[in-house]
Amino acid sequence: MKTYTVLGSVDILIAKKVRANSEAEARIKANKQFGGLENGMGNGGSYKLIGVDKPGEEIFPTDSTIEWNDVIEENPNEKWE
Repeated sequence: MKTYTVLGSVDILIAKKVRANSEAEARIKANKQFGGLENGMGNGGSYKLIGVDKPGEEIFPTDSTIEWNDVIEENPNEKWE
């Protein structure tokens, strides 16, 4: 039997606090000021958790359905158990 890694994606919600005079200005400021997503430690590796970079930024999971995007056939000689 072959081994496959199946890659999927889900939506996440990101929040950024900004001070602005209008909703349009708030969107522009959030886009310019957002520090970005970063990798975190845990779950068996240094690249498997995500977080945000600056104060006033938050990240939330959503109840979205997983969209399976790709399948990779693994090397049969690789030990992963």
